[in-house]
Amino acid sequence: MVGTTLPTPMYALYAERMHFSVLTTTVVFASYTGGVLFALLAFGRWSDAIGRRPMLLAGAACALASAVVFLAADSVPDLMIGRVLSGLSAGIFTGTATGRCWPGCWSSTRRRRCG
Repeated sequence: MVGTTLPTPMYALYAERMHFSVLTTTVVFASYTGGVLFALLAFGRWSDAIGRRPMLLAGAACALASAVVFLAADSVPDLMIGRVLSGLSAGIFTGTATGRCWPGCWSSTRRRRCG
């Protein structure tokens, strides 16, 4: 999850090199949210179905792909793709980790204890 914020200091350099505005930086940042929401809604329960390890590997693959895209980015769409992949990674990790940390909270006997 730390990797999702690593490229943040680079946006000033990207903006200088690619000549885009602060509004464009905001749009690039916002694309991350789309990736997180999509991952949580589309893949949120997959770790229960196929297991935690495959989902964590998928999250790691998205994080790696995001890093590669950021390293090779030479346009705003590339930055947005990198941000979406970073968001997918964070969403997959969040959904899987939540499922791992709270496995008994969804049973009727433990619901009161977990909130």
